[in-house]
Amino acid sequence: MLDAKVLAVLDIYHARMSEERKTRPANPSAAALDDRLLAVGPDTGQLLNILAKSQKAPAILELGTSYGYSAIWLADAARAAGGRLVTMELHDYKSDYARQMSV
Repeated sequence: MLDAKVLAVLDIYHARMSEERKTRPANPSAAALDDRLLAVGPDTGQLLNILAKSQKAPAILELGTSYGYSAIWLADAARAAGGRLVTMELHDYKSDYARQMSV
């Protein structure tokens, strides 16, 4: 079960996803897509969380943090299972956003 702080952060991400779906351009440019939250989604996030929690003290490496949505799911699992998450992102503005959203 996710704790209240994690759920609150996921709610913020889900609200952003919902708003972005409403304003999706027909043929977005690469730059426009880069500004959008192209997350794995709640079902895949939950699956990642379950799989990572099933491991004992998992060492998780995420390449391509983007805006940090999947990292929230993975970090919760790592914390619950006594493991650790290391995540990397090429773009500073994305890693800054992800850092601000961390619980």
